[in-house]
This record gives sequence, structure tokens and C-alpha cells, in this order.
Amino acid sequence: MCRLPGEGGFSAPVEAVLTPRESQVLWHVAQGDTYARTARCMGISVHTVDAYLRRIRAKLGVATRAELIRLAMVPGDGRPGRRHTDAPRSGPEHP
Repeated sequence: MCRLPGEGGFSAPVEAVLTPRESQVLWHVAQGDTYARTARCMGISVHTVDAYLRRIRAKLGVATRAELIRLAMVPGDGRPGRRHTDAPRSGPEHP
């Protein structure tokens, strides 16, 4: 089963330069999906996923998948693809 990108987005520098389709590819990769799973979920080839990721890395100036995911993380949340304000709350008012 394919997951759909959640609400929210990536960090501001990432959102500013990526197309919506590039953001989808990055979201899948940041969630831990393989290139094959990303391709299957998006209806594209594995080669296209690779091409998107090469273009994303070039746009963001990073060399590795790990750097790419770290840059995409939203500060304060520690998870890709979610804004800090969307993080689950805890405490007496929010069990």
C-alpha cells in the first residue's frame, strides 16, 4: 500500500526551490521508501526517481541521501514532511 504525503511540508529552504513533484519524491525517500517503492507509488520508473533525486541534490547543494533528508527535516520536529506546529502535543491538556 502506498502512503500519501502528509500535510505540512519540508523546511523553508527546501520548499522554496522544489517543484511539487520533486517534493513528492523527497517525501517518499525521507519516509524510508526505496526507489522501487517510490516509483511504484508515483507511477514513474526507478530511473525517473533517481533523476529527480539527482536534480534535488543539485538544487539543494548536497551530495548524499542522508544530507538530503537532514536538510528536509523540519526544525524542532525531527521528522520529515511535518511542520513543528503540527507535532503531536503532550501534557495534562493533551493526553
